[in-house]
Amino acid sequence: MAQISPKARFIFLLFNILYFMIGAGMLGVGIYNIISIQSFGVFARDEYITGGVIFAIVGIAKIILSIVGIIGWGTGWKYLLGVYSILVIFLILPTLAAGIFGLQQWYFVFNEVGVAMNRTYSVQSLYDSTSEQRQEFRNEFRCCGILNGEVDYITYERKIPENDCNNATDYRQTTTDVPRGIGCQYYISDAIKFHLYYIGAIGLGFGFFEIVAAIVAMQHAEGL
Repeated sequence: MAQISPKARFIFLLFNILYFMIGAGMLGVGIYNIISIQSFGVFARDEYITGGVIFAIVGIAKIILSIVGIIGWGTGWKYLLGVYSILVIFLILPTLAAGIFGLQQWYFVFNEVGVAMNRTYSVQSLYDSTSEQRQEFRNEFRCCGILNGEVDYITYERKIPENDCNNATDYRQTTTDVPRGIGCQYYISDAIKFHLYYIGAIGLGFGFFEIVAAIVAMQHAEGL
């Protein structure tokens, strides 16, 4: 212990504090992601929460591991630090995996939401059970139908929510510069993509940061 400079000990301690913060952040983001995606009900596949679940589990593991690192830092117990070093490196993999998964799923969302919406409109039980949720989407996104507004209701012989469809047209003209139809599939997909995108970006960002930080910290941990 006496051979380790105060600077080296400080760097190792700082890494563990940052590691704790990353773990807490991942836990919070993971829980938020799970709750948010599940709020889309049948319009979001269960697989979409995989990134959030991984984030939450890895976040808890990192919180625990950072505490182990601080204990090892304080006591100088080499066996504990050895296990710590292995686990720090191991946990980088699921962090990167969650990021890759989120970005990979991003590309499939639009078509999968379309399949779910068409199935909902065609099956009476689903149409009835999702009535309130679809109304919430129409209010929030100011959208109408699946892709083509009133045409979709006519195709599936459904009653047209005229006020919602009129508002949808106005919404497109005043709040977006991106050419889109009035269909809800566009905007439900965009909302789900957002949750997958930040999981992907944060996962990859944290993963690469941890690779660099772990290398620096492990160099200073060798003599502890």
